[in-house]
This record gives sequence, structure tokens and C-alpha cells, in this order.
Amino acid sequence: MADLESKVACRGDVSNSAVKDIKQRLTPLERLKFIAAVSTRFGTGKNYTILTNQRLLLLREGQFKLFGRGEGLKDIPYGLIQRVKVEGRKKYDLLVVYLKDDTIERFMIPKGCGAEVTSNLRYLQTLKKRKERRGETPLQKLEKLTALKEKNAISQEEFKKKKEELLRDI
Repeated sequence: MADLESKVACRGDVSNSAVKDIKQRLTPLERLKFIAAVSTRFGTGKNYTILTNQRLLLLREGQFKLFGRGEGLKDIPYGLIQRVKVEGRKKYDLLVVYLKDDTIERFMIPKGCGAEVTSNLRYLQTLKKRKERRGETPLQKLEKLTALKEKNAISQEEFKKKKEELLRDI
């Protein structure tokens, strides 16, 4: 898991062009952490399981072109995931994601990397929860700043300066 912080971990048949295409789909604040790819059984496309610092993306590329649907992209924020399970198959593993709204998403991942996908997913999920707990809202910061000013712990100039910084952040 240490490599998640520094670079993108890839499993399966992931090409550089696929990584570039996936990065274009991300928002400016998102960082790519993990990609797993597996070819579909008909050989018409690939299934990508993508973990970012904010959400889980499930991409079915080219699989349904015969039926008029180009590709399917499932966007699942970490807050919606209730639990994750991996089921072993002959040629691939099946990632089963249970969501809080009682829906289930099933997705193919490369054989043997189910434990890695689920552990990385849980790690990123808890990391996001920790950051949310630690972060204070600007309103809470302003209330603390006002309390410090009332106790004369900071000067009027300092209060104005920090208040302007908070308003800029909003």
C-alpha cells in the first residue's frame, strides 16, 4: 500500500494510452491511485476498475458496441459503499460492491488481485473518512477565531487578517 501514495498501481493488461484516457475523465482535484484491467470474454473490450482519492470508477470499454451502447461508466463515491466482496471465477475474479441504497454492482477484475483491490479500496475509504473528520469548515474556524479575539488572545489586526484569509478560502 505504500506505493499508492507515490504512484499508480496497475494490475492486468493496462496500457499507457488507457491510463491517459482515464486521467482525462477525472476532475482536477482527483488523483489516480489504482487501476485493474481484464479483457472481456468476447475479446471486444476491457473492464477497468479504477480507484481515485475520491471515488471508485467501474468502466466497461467497448463491450456493448454491438447493442448500441458504447461504454458504461459507473461512478461510486466512497461514502456510498457499504461493503465489498470478491468471488473467484475460472478466468477472472468478480468484485461485488454493495451500496447503501441496497443496489449491488458486479464487476470483473484480474484473477488473483481481488485481495489487493479490496484492501486498497478499504484503505482509500478510511483515508477519506479521516480527512473529512479532521477538516474544519470555514464557519467553525471563524467561530474559533472570534472566540480568540473575545478572549484578547489575538489583536484586532490579526483577527482582520485571518478573517480575510478565511473569506478568500470560501
